[in-house]
Amino acid sequence: MAIIEPQPYVDDTRYTLRLMNPLVAIIAIGALAWFWVDSLRAREKALKSCAAACRQMDVQFLDQTVALCQLGLGRTARGQIKMRRRYMFEFSTDGINRHKGSTALLGSTVEYIRLDHPDGSTIVQLEKG
Repeated sequence: MAIIEPQPYVDDTRYTLRLMNPLVAIIAIGALAWFWVDSLRAREKALKSCAAACRQMDVQFLDQTVALCQLGLGRTARGQIKMRRRYMFEFSTDGINRHKGSTALLGSTVEYIRLDHPDGSTIVQLEKG
């Protein structure tokens, strides 16, 4: 009979961590790239929707831009969790005065476009997704 001697305990957590660090970095970079591309798409949709709403209301969409002012999570009517982004923009009724407007997107769906007109706020568009 052969005598089996016990092997000394080898702590291989450092080896495992060295293998995991590149994997975690790749996942983090991938998630960041996805978020960046998704944010660009959402901004483009907000920009087009606000420009169309301003044309529909016969006001001038100033600076041809929207600015992200709030980012969070929200639930759809089906209960799915999606990114909710709120953008601000400016418009003018006469080319001189500046008025504020806002829009919100839940995922890729425009929830509303609001124009804070001097005569009172107007909700231009409301989609359900």
